[in-house]
Amino acid sequence: MRRILLYTLLYTCACVCAHAGTPFVPNYYSDNMVLQRHTPLSFSGQAAPGTRVHVRLADISAEVRADQAGLWQVMLPAMEAGGPYELQIGLKHYHDVYVGEVWLCSGQSNMEFRLNQDADFRRNSKTLSDPNGPAPTSAEGRRRRADDERLHFYNMRARWLTGAYRWSEAACDSTDRLLYFDTSRGWERCTSETAAQFSAIAYYFGRELADSLGCHIGLVLNAVGGSTCESWIDPELLHRVQPEIYENWADNPLVQDWVRGRSMQNVGPNHRHPYQPSYLYEAGILPLRDMALRGAIWYQGESNAQDIEEHELLLPLMLQSWRSYLTSAEDELPLYMVQLSSIAPRLTWPAFRDSQRRLAERLSGVWMAISSDVGDSLDVHPRLKRPVGHRLAVLALKNTYGQEIAGIMPYAPTAHHLQKGRLYLTLGEARPRFTHTPRNMFEIRDAEGNWTEAHPSVERGQIRLDFNPLIRPTAVRYGWQPFTRACVTSQTGWPLSTFEMEVR
Repeated sequence: MRRILLYTLLYTCACVCAHAGTPFVPNYYSDNMVLQRHTPLSFSGQAAPGTRVHVRLADISAEVRADQAGLWQVMLPAMEAGGPYELQIGLKHYHDVYVGEVWLCSGQSNMEFRLNQDADFRRNSKTLSDPNGPAPTSAEGRRRRADDERLHFYNMRARWLTGAYRWSEAACDSTDRLLYFDTSRGWERCTSETAAQFSAIAYYFGRELADSLGCHIGLVLNAVGGSTCESWIDPELLHRVQPEIYENWADNPLVQDWVRGRSMQNVGPNHRHPYQPSYLYEAGILPLRDMALRGAIWYQGESNAQDIEEHELLLPLMLQSWRSYLTSAEDELPLYMVQLSSIAPRLTWPAFRDSQRRLAERLSGVWMAISSDVGDSLDVHPRLKRPVGHRLAVLALKNTYGQEIAGIMPYAPTAHHLQKGRLYLTLGEARPRFTHTPRNMFEIRDAEGNWTEAHPSVERGQIRLDFNPLIRPTAVRYGWQPFTRACVTSQTGWPLSTFEMEVR
């Protein structure tokens, strides 16, 4: 079933086999593409049954005959980073093809958030160098120019935004047929124009990888504003493990009211919508069948924060379905997710952030970047994206690429102890500091379940909490407000996560 769905999606062109020597391939085969280094390279497509398809990359080539259904696949051996190369598939020639590192950038609107909306970019137009412009004069400008020239974007643009309006019947019909993403531009090189319309977080993440790794970086963006976690999960897996999410979706209490309402507003009850279970997996993940990836960065949760227990089931299912389908250069596809930021008055967000922390600690190959300290009390789309991209890049450089990076704060205290009526919190090897005067950041729970403020200070590399001496503490929590001005960081500025933990 999945195989039929995949090729129905990829090869709906009316002229699939118009020329026996010109096989049809997905749009991600294009000039300027990046192929993942250090992993066998898969190429596939469709041609007339029995057609011989020849594939050549640099000085490596292979040939295969299309099967009776017209499907073909060629495998080439792994390569080191390099380029530019020419890729030939049948009579088609693709130019400026590189071998480097390829990352998927997915989620909802905060990952979709464009670079030209970013506060740092808007304050300083020199944040992004233009490879087509005059040569920069400063050393920093030349370095940034080199990093930008190594960036390549595969921007899977949503054809219709999920704003508060009714879509046309043509849009609804195309969405029903999984034609939601526009990939007609293929791969694009980083310029001031293409980067401005690309994800700010992905751009900052990729630029830092390019600087540290010295190779070309391919960034695949398929984020959709407002999308739900369940919309990114394999339908077979979701049906088997969590069938309740499908039942009467338009009135299902497991789905946010806002999500269901926006879907009805866009397409009504008789059409599919990107927010519905498994839609974006079918429309946005299945088309990446042969695109080998190093890993994925993920910023999503706003549309699932109302039901923490449900999300704790959904995120592992999404990760399982991606890892079983997407080709990874790792033993398992690593996922670097962003913890929800802070905003008022989203009352469930502190507990949701803590749930994300626990998922990152529990799930293999998952790491989390903190963003609560760069939140906006009034805007669900904070405009400071550079720190988030930086933190994702640092985590990837440390955990995927094995670089030695010191000063990363653990998500939560690694140990605690009570001494003389005070609670001491140990943060691994990180030496904590306060970025500003701490107020209402730490709270202690007493035996009756009441929370009261504790007063923190730093003592011998630990956080010391002073509180009412009559209280016998049973738990401690930090940053437990929808909008929090997080104040605890490592000496290198790495922030502490929102957390709640028992005291024993």
